[in-house]
Amino acid sequence: MRWQSAAWVSCALMVGAGCVEDAQPTLDRDTRRLDGGRTVDAEPSDAAPPDRGARDAGADVGWWSDDAAPAGPDAGCAEGARAERDCPEGGTQSRACGPAGWGPWTACATPCPTVEPTPIAAEAVHGDVVELSGLVFAPFAPRPSGPYDWVMLEAPSREPPQPVDHFFDATRPANGGPPDDRETAEALLYVGPPGLYVIALYAGGRGPANCTVPYARVHLTASPRPTPALRVTLAWWTEGDAHPDDQDGADLDLHLLHPNAPNWFSTPWDCHPNNPSPDWGETGPVHDPLLFADETGGAVPEVITLAWPEETGPLGAFYCVGVHVFSLGTPDGPLGRTHATVQVFADGALAFSAEQVLDAVDQFWDVACIDVAPDDVEVHLHDRVFSPHRP
Repeated sequence: MRWQSAAWVSCALMVGAGCVEDAQPTLDRDTRRLDGGRTVDAEPSDAAPPDRGARDAGADVGWWSDDAAPAGPDAGCAEGARAERDCPEGGTQSRACGPAGWGPWTACATPCPTVEPTPIAAEAVHGDVVELSGLVFAPFAPRPSGPYDWVMLEAPSREPPQPVDHFFDATRPANGGPPDDRETAEALLYVGPPGLYVIALYAGGRGPANCTVPYARVHLTASPRPTPALRVTLAWWTEGDAHPDDQDGADLDLHLLHPNAPNWFSTPWDCHPNNPSPDWGETGPVHDPLLFADETGGAVPEVITLAWPEETGPLGAFYCVGVHVFSLGTPDGPLGRTHATVQVFADGALAFSAEQVLDAVDQFWDVACIDVAPDDVEVHLHDRVFSPHRP
C-alpha cells in the first residue's frame, strides 16, 4: 500500500468542506540510477527512522536515506539491477540487487590530495641504487594506505630505468628487475645517466589515470660518476674434479685490497670471504666493496663489486686483486692442479683478464693492481705466487 499524507486523508473525510477528494499532494521525490542510466522513483516509507528527522521543515513526510532504504521490490530492487550514487569526494559507489534485496554499497576511493605535494629534492650518482620510500617517508612515520604506484614522470633518457621490486642480478642493477609490488611502498631505482629524474608516488588506490595530484613527487638529480665502477670475478676448474657442481672440490678465495691496506688479510682493508662487506670510510656504502658468493668447486664465480672506487692518485697506492688457495680437494685427498681465471670490469667493460695454475694449499696469487682515475681504469699485472704469512 502506498503512503498518503495525513493532510490528504483528512481532506478525503471532509468532502464538501472545500476539499477536492481526488487531489493528490505534491511531493519531491529522490531518484536512483539503475542499469542503462534510467531512473526510478525512490519510495517513501510509512515513517521516518527513529534517528532521522523530516526532510523538510514542517513536512509530515519521513524520508529514508539511501543507506536505510528498505530492501525489496518497493524500493525499486529488481534482482540483477545495480544502483549508483556519487561519493562525497568525487567518483561513484554502487550496489547490486540480489535475492535478499539490495547489497551493501561499495567503498568510496580514498580522495586525491587537495594540496599540491611539496617536491622532495634528492641527489645521487649515476649507477647508484636508491630506495624511493626512504626519500618520501620518515622512519616509523605513518604512511598512506596502499596500493602504491611509483611513476617515472621525467628522465634524461628515452628509456629511463623504472622502479622495481628487486633486481634480477644484484651485481648488475642496470639490467632491471620485476615490476614494483604495488602492495608495499618500498621500491628500488637504478640511477641511470646524469640529469633530472622526477618520480611521483600515487597512494590509496588513486593512480595517475584518475588523480592528477600525487601523494609525493621526488626530484632526483643524478650527477656523473667521478670514477668507473669496478667488478672483479674469479672462476676456476680443477683437473681431478669430475663434478665441480657438487661443492666438494677446490676452494679458492677472491681478495680485493684497498689502497690504505698495509698487507693482504689486513682488517678492514682487505675484502674476502671472511670480510665480505667491509666499511672503507664514512663517504657512504657506494664506496664500500661487496663480495657475492663464497664458492667451492669453481662452477659459480666469486664476484666483488665496488660501485664507486676512489681516485688512487691522491691516495698514493692502488687497489689490488689476489687469490688465496684455501683447499685443493676433498677429505679423501687433493684433486690436482687448479686453473684460475681473474677478470676486472670497469663500468661493465672488460679491462683485464689473467690465468694462473695453482697446485698447493695456502698459495697466494698476487694477480694485479688497479689504478683508478676519472673516466679511466688501468690494470697493472703482477702475476706473483707466494705463500703468505697470515695472522
